[in-house]
Amino acid sequence: MTANNVGISLGTTVSISASQPATEDQAGYEALTYTEVGEVTNIGEGGGTAQITNFVPVKSGIVHKRKGSRDYGTQSLEIAKDATDVGQVALQSGFDGANKDIIHSVKLDDGDEVVYFQGLISSFTTVRGDANTIISHNCNIERTSASVDV
Repeated sequence: MTANNVGISLGTTVSISASQPATEDQAGYEALTYTEVGEVTNIGEGGGTAQITNFVPVKSGIVHKRKGSRDYGTQSLEIAKDATDVGQVALQSGFDGANKDIIHSVKLDDGDEVVYFQGLISSFTTVRGDANTIISHNCNIERTSASVDV
C-alpha cells in the first residue's frame, strides 16, 4: 500500500501581509498583497485548542465536560537570518516596528494547498548558538483566527 496522498513540507512558502481581509474566506485573503519571507527553515505546527470547562453534579459525581473558548495557538517560525530579506524585515516591523499593533494575514503555500490565517507578531528573536550555528531568527505569530484552507 502506498501513501500517495501524503504531503511534504519541501517547497512551502510563508508570506505575510500587514492587512486584514475584507472577508475571512478565500476571496478575501486572495485580494491581499503578500510579501514572501525568505529562508524559512521550520514552519512548526498550527491550529487551535479549546478550553475545557467542567462541572460535577453532586448526585452522580461524574465530571461533565464542555468545550469553552478557543485559542488558535502560536505559529512558530525558524528562519535563517538575512538582513536584506523584505519578508524578514516585515516580520520584525510587525513585532516592534511601524506595524507592531497590526493584525497580519499569513499565507502558507505548499503548491497543493494554501492555508490562510491572521495573527499578531508576538516575538522576533535572534539565535547565535555555537561556532557551527547559522545565525537565525525565531518568530512567533499568535493566531487570532481559524485557518482558511484552500
